[in-house]
Amino acid sequence: MKRRTLLLGLAASALTAACSSLGPQTGSFAEKIEGRFSTVTEFRGRKESQTGSFTLRRSGSATVLELGHPLTGILARITVSPQLTTLETSDGKKLSDRTPERLMMNELGFSFPVTEMMGWLSSPPPGDELSAPPWRIEFLTKTADGLPKLVRVTRAESAAAPSVRLTVTIDKRDANAS
Repeated sequence: MKRRTLLLGLAASALTAACSSLGPQTGSFAEKIEGRFSTVTEFRGRKESQTGSFTLRRSGSATVLELGHPLTGILARITVSPQLTTLETSDGKKLSDRTPERLMMNELGFSFPVTEMMGWLSSPPPGDELSAPPWRIEFLTKTADGLPKLVRVTRAESAAAPSVRLTVTIDKRDANAS
């Protein structure tokens, strides 16, 4: 379940990893979003939680999401391009698939709206909540510009998948970041 919990903390995909860390991604990016996440999952009476930080960088059609922990550094890096999504963990594992959703499905056994979630952080739909069954997305707090600052994503437990509560707090946004 730890694996599921951290994968969801990505709002993408990651595995619970060793205490070593990946080096930071370098290069120029058009957008950079930094923040924190927490996940709580429950499946068949077993509850787990995970907290950490994230950095989301975009440049053209490439997106890089890094998940970290204050004590251990970067735990996982997800790189998304139109052709391939790759998950790299601090313990050296690399997993790939065509899309982030397929990677999540193959690793978790259920879907998660990864691409949509990354889009909603930069350009939210109108209103304070939306439904992408079986997911419910709530924009709890927004900036003066209408951009999400606090987002909660939830789903109920099913026979094949855990209940999930993912909370994302955006601390900093930079356009034309390096």
